[in-house]
Amino acid sequence: MSSQPHIPFIYRFSYDVVVLGDATTFIINGRKQALKEAYDRSLNVKYSYYCITGDELVKSYRPFIPLLYNQVLVRGGKSYIITNIEKETLIAVNDLTKAGAEVRHLDISVLRRSVIYDDSVAYFSITEPLITKSAREDVDQTEGEDLWVGSTEASVVESAKKHFLSDWKNAIPSEQKIQEIEEGRMPVKTRILENQDEITKELIRLNTTASRLSICSVFGGMQMSHKYLFDSFQKILNNGVRSEQSDQGIRWITNIDSGDSLDLVRIFLDAGIKVRHVKNLPPMSFGVSDKEIAATIEKMEGGQVSQSFLFSNEPFYVDHFSSIFKELWRNGIDAIERIKDIDAGADLADIELIQNPREGIERAWSYVEKSKYEVLSIFATPNAFRRQMDMGLLQLLKEATEQRHVQVRILIPGDEQIKDTIDQAAKVCPLANFRVAEENLQTRITIVLIDKKDCMIIELRDDAKDSSYYAAGLATYSNSKSIISSYACIFESLWKQNELYEQLKNHDKMQKEFINVAAHELRTPIQPILGLADILRSKETEGDEKQSILM
Repeated sequence: MSSQPHIPFIYRFSYDVVVLGDATTFIINGRKQALKEAYDRSLNVKYSYYCITGDELVKSYRPFIPLLYNQVLVRGGKSYIITNIEKETLIAVNDLTKAGAEVRHLDISVLRRSVIYDDSVAYFSITEPLITKSAREDVDQTEGEDLWVGSTEASVVESAKKHFLSDWKNAIPSEQKIQEIEEGRMPVKTRILENQDEITKELIRLNTTASRLSICSVFGGMQMSHKYLFDSFQKILNNGVRSEQSDQGIRWITNIDSGDSLDLVRIFLDAGIKVRHVKNLPPMSFGVSDKEIAATIEKMEGGQVSQSFLFSNEPFYVDHFSSIFKELWRNGIDAIERIKDIDAGADLADIELIQNPREGIERAWSYVEKSKYEVLSIFATPNAFRRQMDMGLLQLLKEATEQRHVQVRILIPGDEQIKDTIDQAAKVCPLANFRVAEENLQTRITIVLIDKKDCMIIELRDDAKDSSYYAAGLATYSNSKSIISSYACIFESLWKQNELYEQLKNHDKMQKEFINVAAHELRTPIQPILGLADILRSKETEGDEKQSILM
């Protein structure tokens, strides 16, 4: 193996090669000079290791075929090539295999461009090549930009070779990949990428190879796609399949709010992408094509590429995410209508049915935790309130009243134990106002109003249960101004009615007390009069009897 230092070459191409520090590290600038360096090295090399993209392989491999024959057949060496094998690269791969090279396939998203000759020198790509002219039969015919760092430092070469052999072990033999391409098969695999450049490349590949796309993402995902992936949508959009009744083309689900989102959504609509609005998006943003899925749990805020993405062509995943998208799309609001409502300043209310009682109760608690100035609630029954007391509602209300100065007013239908219940509640949460409603006001729903902007209505299914999770049924959330104002009016009416009822009870009590006092006060002077009247009446009776005897 050659162990000659690289200095002679540096002087030969000194106008294109820059030495860094010492002669063991250097930079090769320009596509032509990169190929000249590779060609010169290949003249006497015995073992070569190439990791390059299929595009550059196709445009530059021909001048190396004679050198490859010499390397393998004459000098008894070997050449290992890792590339992304596609339909467009099959001829080049077959020619290189016939010349004696061993070729394997890796997805372009995970290719690490590098070249190693024997154990003497390693090259690392700094930028993606821009190839404006193929080498054909002579490397001097090549044009384009490229930038490589080379090193003859033994430890660097050893590390580069180690990485290459690791990739080689994970790569697919060319025979297998070619057979898959010729038979139209794709190997089933699921992988997670954590490099942003690799993620972007893989998303572009997925978009350009798909016949249709269904995407559900937070707004940051739409920003990211517009910034990095928008051009890759053109192949699907150019097919002209844009019918609303079809699942072809590109469909997008996101949350459309006021502000910047409207302008970007209009750009997507103008491009032919069908968009719908869904308020509560899944916790995972995903895109599903006819044969692959890509998903991330990150928000992609500001349009940044996620740190981690899952890619899979596993049919189970594809079918699963397709069904999720189908359901979301069915319940979504057309973006054009949504934008019209926002522009018109309409009441953009959201109404959501929550089937799971636990989720409904926890959602109501979460709104109470975030309350800023007011919490109003009408409980369905006294037991419904007691169950919530057992779960810790009073502590939540105490924090709201004492820490955030939230005004809390609660109406509870009465029963025999309601006085003790309210006394107990007032001890734990003294700043909240509790009132007893008429017992005949017991209903089948508990209403919670938070800050006049959020409303939770929780159905009572079985009042005999000990746990709220088993007693509750369907829950409904709404931020509709008309619904909230209506329930707020009902609450205020019942609250004032209770106040008037208390005043009437106090008035009745005062009236009875007045009568009792007046009766007592009048009883004292009247007693002598009544006694005198009795005496007079008795004397009158005696006189009548005497008169009767005389007659």
